[in-house]
Amino acid sequence: MPAFARRVRAGYPVGVQAFGLPPIPLHEDEHGVIRFVGSRVTLDSLVALFDRGATAEEIVQSLPTLVLGDVYAVLSYVLVHRPEV
Repeated sequence: MPAFARRVRAGYPVGVQAFGLPPIPLHEDEHGVIRFVGSRVTLDSLVALFDRGATAEEIVQSLPTLVLGDVYAVLSYVLVHRPEV
């Protein structure tokens, strides 16, 4: 098997990316609460809205300090890491 084929995981070559991904806009505050960077909005509040069926757009309308792109980034993180969240 060629070296390239051994580095392929789930159909994508490992280490090959068309563009750089920005960091997830979350941070842990001094009390251990995970919040959006530059906001008091917690990860738990976003997940609660999403679990109740809110779309990213509806979340931004409910929490206007958030930016739509950041909400999508965090939702994608939540979906991939759901057992940890």
